Amino acid sequence: GDVLGAASVPPAHVDELLDALLPGALLSADGHGVCAETFASSLQALVQACGASQLAEEYPPRILAALAPAAPGQPMEDTSVCVATFDALVPVLQNGITGATHRKTSVESLALLARRVGATTLQGHAMKLAGPLVRALGEKSADPELQELVLRVLSVLIERAGASLRALKAALVTAFAKALDGPGPVQIAAGRACAALAGMEPKVVVKTLGKPPLKAANLEALATVLKALGPDGRKDVEEEVKAVLDSAKAASDDAVQAAASQVAAIFGG
Repeated sequence: GDVLGAASVPPAHVDELLDALLPGALLSADGHGVCAETFASSLQALVQACGASQLAEEYPPRILAALAPAAPGQPMEDTSVCVATFDALVPVLQNGITGATHRKTSVESLALLARRVGATTLQGHAMKLAGPLVRALGEKSADPELQELVLRVLSVLIERAGASLRALKAALVTAFAKALDGPGPVQIAAGRACAALAGMEPKVVVKTLGKPPLKAANLEALATVLKALGPDGRKDVEEEVKAVLDSAKAASDDAVQAAASQVAAIFGG
């Protein structure tokens, strides 16, 4: 780390250095604290020497390959990375998200990383992380697969650091509602994101999904939200849901009527 930090020019063989540093930097902060911190310090020095924007042009796939094997299905306490690793990788991935070469890979990596850092650390970074993601989601030319990935990582941020994102609630619910106009997989991801957001702002989410003109995709998302809220949570939005269902009675679209029936069945269950 000291050698990299003192370097006046970017080091050669960056790929080999990343391959050597990433596995150690991604070790559990709890079980391998000193070792993980040492690797993370060297990783930070490498990012500083090379520049996050430069690394983002080529290396997000390597970061994803290092993150992916350890993340799925493992308890959070066994895979939680140290803060220094998070601080080193986030600038690279943020540059990747706003760049043109590895956007999807960067978003997918960020979703995995957000699940593997402590909640307190994530809460401190949540606003900074969410802003570029919301902008990427709203791009007119956004690829549907990218939109789906962005919705997934925003759901993770809301679930793990929602209180830190209250200032963005209007932008988030608006972006999620617009995403419901996308293809099927994007609609499903947007519905789940709405459900995550409803955990802290249920009335706002229900009112937004029920705005006229009613759409089948919005009502299907509302059904997802109501399932996630559970019986107790549904009591808090009783008036809002009844208003949506009353509006749906006048709809002539069969798809809207079918989706409203789903909502009614869950609401009355």
